[in-house]
Amino acid sequence: MLGLLGRVPKIGFLLLFVSLNAYAQTRHIAGRILDVQQQAIPFASIQIEGENNGTVTNEQGYFNLVIRNLENRILVVSSLGYKTNKHKIDIDKQGLIVILEADATQLNEVFIFPDSSLKVLLAKAYRKINDNYPQNSIELIGFYRSYHKSTKDNRYLDFTESSLRIQQSGYQNSKEDAQVEVLKVRNLRFPQRDSIDNVRYYGGAFMVNWNDPVKMREAFLNPAYFNKRFIYQLESISKYNMGKDSVYVIQFKSNDTRETKEGKIWIDKKTLAYQKIEWKDNDPKNPNPLIPIRRITRNYLTLYQHQDAVNVVKYTSVSGKNYNGKTKQESNYVLEFVTTACDLIKNRKQIPLEKRLKYGELFAELESTNDMHFWDEYTTIEMDSALKMARIRMSRDETAKASYKEIKSRRDLKVRIYNLTKRITIGYALNGAFFKSIDKERVWLDYMDQMNGGARAISRPAVISGSTISIGYELNPYKQLRMDFTDGLFNSNLYKVTSIKFYQYYLVKREGNPLFVTASIGFSIGKAGLYLGELSSEKDIVMNGKNLGKNSKVFLGDRDINGQIGLGLEYRKKRLSYFGELSYAQNIHQKDILLLRMKRNFLFTRTVVTDYPSSEILITPENVYRGVSPMSMAFGIRMRL
Repeated sequence: MLGLLGRVPKIGFLLLFVSLNAYAQTRHIAGRILDVQQQAIPFASIQIEGENNGTVTNEQGYFNLVIRNLENRILVVSSLGYKTNKHKIDIDKQGLIVILEADATQLNEVFIFPDSSLKVLLAKAYRKINDNYPQNSIELIGFYRSYHKSTKDNRYLDFTESSLRIQQSGYQNSKEDAQVEVLKVRNLRFPQRDSIDNVRYYGGAFMVNWNDPVKMREAFLNPAYFNKRFIYQLESISKYNMGKDSVYVIQFKSNDTRETKEGKIWIDKKTLAYQKIEWKDNDPKNPNPLIPIRRITRNYLTLYQHQDAVNVVKYTSVSGKNYNGKTKQESNYVLEFVTTACDLIKNRKQIPLEKRLKYGELFAELESTNDMHFWDEYTTIEMDSALKMARIRMSRDETAKASYKEIKSRRDLKVRIYNLTKRITIGYALNGAFFKSIDKERVWLDYMDQMNGGARAISRPAVISGSTISIGYELNPYKQLRMDFTDGLFNSNLYKVTSIKFYQYYLVKREGNPLFVTASIGFSIGKAGLYLGELSSEKDIVMNGKNLGKNSKVFLGDRDINGQIGLGLEYRKKRLSYFGELSYAQNIHQKDILLLRMKRNFLFTRTVVTDYPSSEILITPENVYRGVSPMSMAFGIRMRL
């Protein structure tokens, strides 16, 4: 035992020496990629020759990369439209500058590539999406960043960076939403941001899905719109990947004056896979009339990378300028996502429902992760520096301006209201209930010993059509309380029910948009009645002290208190839920009623409800109404605030 303990210090010293030696061999290599005109080349690929370790440059052409074992390391720099550059890393040199030369064969004659051939090229690329992109579900790990800046003084209004885990369906299904788990997040919210832009935004963390033009099958990729909705032109054929591969660079522009879309598409010459797509939409518009934001410019960019014989999103961004009609101020915004890892394995473990980011969640209002090593854990992951360099610049701006402080505990009134109401749901549904069968065909109505004409036929409706407005509160992703207000769609019969229910959700479809089996229990209070006809009298009809005039519609029915159980299905997509439910009501208390309704004017009616049998109105036969069937159904849509 003593001998073993005596060796511990030596072993500890050896481990310390090894770790210090490994640290000494680790260096951060920083630099910038420029073209021959000294202009920055954004999103250029930076890799270490013979390794997977790499990154991409940011918008200003800067990059930052962690390298181990620095001896004889070769940096490989490439970008679409430029010759690949190999550069030996100088350990003692800082601020590496790499110049890339253009490598493009320009097509100066239109007849070299006629429209017919260009249309065939676009059609082939579109048809090969299923071959060039994963058809099974995929998982991406990456960094997301977004910020808003004032155009007036270039100061930040908010700044967000996060590590995300994203699961989404394959490219054969563009309708499924992505599922996002927030691994880590850092949110900076700056004072007086509401004086520039008082709007809060959501959905940015899902951009790798909705900003993927190939997956979304954007219209400008569809050859059916060739020279109809869009005009296309082959700009050049460029080489990349050290000259081994080539891409067609195709320009497109909206042919409709009501659209302002224009951009470029890069298509690999050999595989016909889309390598890069960028476009812009400079049509000033208000995307939502309920908020005071007018979109001035909007720019989109998506890059793809080849992995395991298919292509996946490597980098995607949206940037532009907004005008706030309330503050009368403009702001610039940027949203970016860069992929650091991709998993194409089938049957992976799905993100638990309780950890999924809701589509309507205000990402900028999430609490920051209390982890000072947010970036350090990822310095060796491929392509992290496009976001990390921006984080460094952000820190300098914070230091330069004392007013830029992170707000952790304070929330303005809007955020407090949001936190209170974000679990509230509102919904609308169409209902169908059923009258029990009626064995009588005719009925006589009399008022105060006055004969009211002959017998009249009884309508026998099979279904009572109704509409429901509901308000719910989400206790958690699997439980909800809801209050429903149901009213008949037509005045031909009486149907009015208020119910309170508790819903339990059972997840049956875990991949993509979730599908639930729902079970509910609760109670309802309401009234229903059968329309018997119109009662006429020589003198005014007075019931319970209310004058109904000389003509009034008569309904015979009951007032009920019921216990309710239900079973249904619910499908969730973004902020909406589509549901269907079958319910059963067990009567707890029932009372027969007589309801009279008079139309006062075009908008208003007067209604009187009294017990039945009534001393004023005689109905023959008395037992013409038998009640409502306990089974009912509903189909509707619900939205989370």
